[in-house]
Amino acid sequence: MAAEVPLGHVQRIDAPHPDAVALTVRIERQNSVLVLRADGGLQNLPDRPRGAPADAFVMRLRKLVAGGVLLAIEAREGRHRLRLGARGKPCVLVAEQGQLRLRTWPDGKPLAGRGRFTTRALEEWPAVTLPPQSDAPGDTETEDRDAAQLLRRASAARKKLARKLAKIEADAKRADRCEALRHEADLLMANLATWPEGASRHEVDDWASGGRVVLELPPGMRPADHAAALYARAKRFARGRPLAEARAAAVREELATLDADIAAAREGDLEPLTARFAQVPTGARDGKRARRDETRRPDRVFLGHADRVIRVGRSARDNDALTQSARPHDLWLHARGVAGSHVIVPLAKNEDCPPELLADAAMLAAHFSKLAREPKVEVQYCRRHRVRKAKGMAPGAVLVRDERVMLVDKRPERIRWLLARERS
Repeated sequence: MAAEVPLGHVQRIDAPHPDAVALTVRIERQNSVLVLRADGGLQNLPDRPRGAPADAFVMRLRKLVAGGVLLAIEAREGRHRLRLGARGKPCVLVAEQGQLRLRTWPDGKPLAGRGRFTTRALEEWPAVTLPPQSDAPGDTETEDRDAAQLLRRASAARKKLARKLAKIEADAKRADRCEALRHEADLLMANLATWPEGASRHEVDDWASGGRVVLELPPGMRPADHAAALYARAKRFARGRPLAEARAAAVREELATLDADIAAAREGDLEPLTARFAQVPTGARDGKRARRDETRRPDRVFLGHADRVIRVGRSARDNDALTQSARPHDLWLHARGVAGSHVIVPLAKNEDCPPELLADAAMLAAHFSKLAREPKVEVQYCRRHRVRKAKGMAPGAVLVRDERVMLVDKRPERIRWLLARERS
């Protein structure tokens, strides 16, 4: 065969989706993107499409073909193939049996492909001209795949939210046991004098039912200690109900929003789901945890009194990042003497924090601390410039000087209101 004049040089190889390969080719001083599909269809695009990450097949193509030349575009019976020159060796990128494969020309020896394939001599196909460019960034099949991927992610997110809601509702239902726990503790305290020495169980009169019940002790525990533990558990369950109900309401609202977005996507409006999952790396495979997004914020943002912003750290390391990013005149808050989130209230220079906004920020500082279940929590606060971190201190630990301390009387209804006003 006589030497052929190349149509252009192959500059890049990508995979817009698993059943297509896109070759960026420099033809007549401009780039053309030739997308060859597994069904043999060929499309000429002005821009490189984004899609699936490079798998082993695409990486192999890049190694063999990138930097080579496009010798010809061939077609027969509506199917296309690309004849290439790679490192001085002619080869053909062809669609066979629903798979894209790279073979040597003309003996058909395998070079790269998905699935198993054998050597088969290649027939000559007629050469065709470069197809006209399409203005669309992708074809209908690609858009359908994008929509299906978004719906799969939305379905996985919905299942996760449903599991979270079920767990929160189970925590809320524990409060229904408060009366039973208190009653058992009352029976234990009323029968301390008659409890046999060293016995792990004892039958007593139950004034509520009018009969007899058997009380049992955990191994190694005395009746009075067990009663105190039952009282404490009942108190903890009762305090946890308002917080659990607030969290459940927030998750139900998020579920309703996600359901509306899914319904809109099934009607053809993908914008809500696209915006929701914009931070999810496109290279993350379904069923596997996505890599942590590099743009992740170190804080959660809530709106307090007069729609003023209140920033709350997510973790110990995030607390450091949040405090370091705050301005010297911003207000800094933290639950006094215990582990908890750093809270920042952005303020203007020489601005005094409004009392209502200060109360909201202190409420959040108390809520996001180890004393979240306590009705009253001491919260320290000061300007950010009075907070510093010494070398070698643990994540989240800081030194504070000239701080003020306020006793926060936690109000569950106000906490629910603040949690419902979280902004992404």
